Amino acid sequence: MRKIKKFIGDDQTFMLTYGDGLSDIDIDQLVKFHTGHGRVLTLTGVRPAGRFGEIMCNDEGIIEEFNEKPQATEGRINGGFFVCDKRLFDYLDDRDDLVLNRSL
Repeated sequence: MRKIKKFIGDDQTFMLTYGDGLSDIDIDQLVKFHTGHGRVLTLTGVRPAGRFGEIMCNDEGIIEEFNEKPQATEGRINGGFFVCDKRLFDYLDDRDDLVLNRSL
């Protein structure tokens, strides 16, 4: 991670992703949110789709609704898109095996 530091200007905001992410994220709004809050790192949280379809039954056990892989209603997960301030490097070790989400 620290190897990219030399490519980032002193006052530059930069973005990171895991490289295998696909999302409908408004990048301009994400960067605007990040710069407007003055934080070191902004992580994009998303609500994942459920892994399984769910059935809704009435009191007699008769299926009234089937919802194929619904979006989770509680909590968010790491969406894999980050906006970073150069101050992030102050928090990271200079190791070749550094994994970002395990080091913060």
